[in-house]
Amino acid sequence: MTMVACRSIAVNHKVNNMSSIEKDGVSLTLTGPDALPLAVANRMGSEYNMERCLFQLAVKNVSDTVKNMPYDELKGGTIQVYRRIQDKKEIIDNRTKPPKKKGIVDRFLPGEEKSHSVLFEYQPAIAKYEHNIAKIQFCVKWDAGWLRASSYDSGAVDWNESFELCREIRIIDE
Repeated sequence: MTMVACRSIAVNHKVNNMSSIEKDGVSLTLTGPDALPLAVANRMGSEYNMERCLFQLAVKNVSDTVKNMPYDELKGGTIQVYRRIQDKKEIIDNRTKPPKKKGIVDRFLPGEEKSHSVLFEYQPAIAKYEHNIAKIQFCVKWDAGWLRASSYDSGAVDWNESFELCREIRIIDE
């Protein structure tokens, strides 16, 4: 776990920039840009570039055994959390894709990895600029309780862990 102190905020206020964790033999990693120009991140701007706002969430079986997980539901059901670093004010984007009627179980062999894109959507309501830079913590979250267990055969899923991965992103108003 990495702790990063931000120069523009109080000395004892730290940001948890945890972008990689391991849970029960599965490694989860969130990668993406550390900084974006406001013109690129702002959907309302003429220079908006969705491709540059994409993060990747990688899921890898780092154990010696097969992991059966609801990757399809996890992929479509994670939510995005946006936090203003200075005071932890947050916006939660819980818009998710409708799940399939019958839950799909993905078998992850030892060493197997899959990844999918997660879109960072600029949130002007929490962007507090200091010296033309707004620092926002962008998180991807899954709660094991969100799994629609009734959509899966009994015992079909053996990996369904809650997680929250966060990255600090700087929005630069040039």
